[in-house]
Order: sequence, then structure tokens, then C-alpha cells
Amino acid sequence: GIRAGARLMAGLEELKDHPLVGDVRGRGMLAAIELVVDKQKKTPLPASAMPARRVFDRAWDNGLIIRAFAQGVLGYAPPLCCTDSDIDAIIERTQRTLDQPLDDP
Repeated sequence: GIRAGARLMAGLEELKDHPLVGDVRGRGMLAAIELVVDKQKKTPLPASAMPARRVFDRAWDNGLIIRAFAQGVLGYAPPLCCTDSDIDAIIERTQRTLDQPLDDP
């Protein structure tokens, strides 16, 4: 639990440089990524574009199960029994998901 949570947060923190990521927060195995259109102003993605749903669909296609909230927040709650390789896969699949353009169908 504690070690896996620290690994998850460290991996998600590495994604903070991504253009879509405004913030990463969490505690233990509960974490969230806030998606933004402007990193400097922390302007959230417009809800009308359904960005969270689009990212959720891409995550699912990449083998990643997350929660997508209407405000453009992606929620993570992997099981406490995750191995290091499981956490690494979550981070890699998140990176792959974020790298896919939001305007693709």
C-alpha cells in the first residue's frame, strides 16, 4: 500500500510537464490529474467539449481503467495489491493516453 502509493504519485508527478496536465494530487493509492488548456492560468478544459469523456475513452482503449469527472479531472484508485510493474503500466498507459490528441474521433 504505502510503497505502491508513493510509486504511483511519483510516476504521476512526472507527467506534470505534459501540456494537458495542470495539477497532480493524491494520497496513497487515490490520485487525480487535472486537465487544463492553459498551464500558466490553470484554465480547465471546457466541459462542453466533454474532454474527460474523450480522455476516458482513450484510456479504456489503452487498457487503463480510471474515473473521468466532468471538470476534466481523471481519478485513479488502483487496488492496494498493485505490484511495481502494475504501477509502471498505469503511468505508461496514462502517458500514452495524454499524448493522443483530444480532437481525434
